[in-house]
Amino acid sequence: MEDCREHSLDENADRITVTYPTTAGAHTRSNLETDSYRRYLRTSKAGTATVGDEWEEFVSGGCGSTTDLVLRIEAVEGGDRIGEKTDIAFEPRSETDE
Repeated sequence: MEDCREHSLDENADRITVTYPTTAGAHTRSNLETDSYRRYLRTSKAGTATVGDEWEEFVSGGCGSTTDLVLRIEAVEGGDRIGEKTDIAFEPRSETDE
């Protein structure tokens, strides 16, 4: 009999690459790179990850403000699901890809 827990762990992506608009300011970019923001995305976006998926999100803009931006999955490696151990890499997205 197959162990269901083992099977579902095999489907978790090792890493996903997520892009953000190049217009995002330095403060916004630095907030994306935090462990807490990655943890938030792993929790809120847990499940199937597909190249091209877009997420309308916000990050702290500083001084009590937020910045809205669209994050897009550009690559999924090692499985098709976002799990608690999935590494999330951020890269700027060129304006021609907007």
